Amino acid sequence: MGQSWDDLSTSIRANYFGEYYATHADDTSDWGSETADAAVTIDLEVSYAVMDNLTVSVGANNIFDQEAQKLKDGTLGELGAVYYESGPFDYNGGFYYGRVNYRF
Repeated sequence: MGQSWDDLSTSIRANYFGEYYATHADDTSDWGSETADAAVTIDLEVSYAVMDNLTVSVGANNIFDQEAQKLKDGTLGELGAVYYESGPFDYNGGFYYGRVNYRF
């Protein structure tokens, strides 16, 4: 969804990810995998047109820092990781950025 007011514009997006099968190192056994809960991430961007051909933006993907499914108790020390490798969003959480666009 986006909205503009004169030189200011915003965009917001909600992403729904349903339940998924989380595995680590391709271990599909009950010990090394599980069904992960559904989650929602929110992306947001705000832009300001400084001049007709110059726009400055700031934004975030996954603004509330939703993390991937953590390994279940008992596997954490054995598998040498904190999060399952599979999943719809990254284990690094949110991504924040600034951008300058200049149109020639």
